[in-house]
Amino acid sequence: MAEQIQEITLEARSPLTDLAARMANASSDQVKLTEVPFRTQLTLRGNADEKAFADGVKRALGVALPIKANTANSKGEIDILWMGPDEWLILAPEGEATRLMSTLKVMLSDQFIALVDISDNRTMLTLSGSASWDVLNKGAHLDFHPRSWKKGMIAQSTYGRAQVIFWQSGNEPEFRLLVRNSFAEYLATFLMDAMAEFAN
Repeated sequence: MAEQIQEITLEARSPLTDLAARMANASSDQVKLTEVPFRTQLTLRGNADEKAFADGVKRALGVALPIKANTANSKGEIDILWMGPDEWLILAPEGEATRLMSTLKVMLSDQFIALVDISDNRTMLTLSGSASWDVLNKGAHLDFHPRSWKKGMIAQSTYGRAQVIFWQSGNEPEFRLLVRNSFAEYLATFLMDAMAEFAN
């Protein structure tokens, strides 16, 4: 008698699913913390000095390649973050990896590139509100102050013991923090502790 095979459907779970309620409770009028899970994340490497490379990226994504160190360019739901002289992180909505990689490979077919889907590597947190500066300064090894930061700036550093990509994505201010999945709970817990004094 043939053995029946039972079909199992698994739902995707973000690293911070179990902390969503705690993050909501820790948020206030002055500072808010949320997770933006399952973003498509692609690492692209190439020669920015080659005009054909930069032009190909713009044709493929509709976003100009950021050449200046520690900056990001965005259009619609596509973001490109400068990670090094020849490396960029591309962010897009969930499920876009295959399509974007295919388009980039076509547009950059005459270039020497490396393109890798790292969507499962990190999750993203959004920290927003007037007290964001104070919360970040409690654990970061950078000077977070409006005189030093503006929309579109990024930095790679640490918050506590977690390696984080810091990106000021809005003027209110709003920051996006990209952290490896294995450190996501640590980072979120640290941020919530830093937010405690601003609770309603």
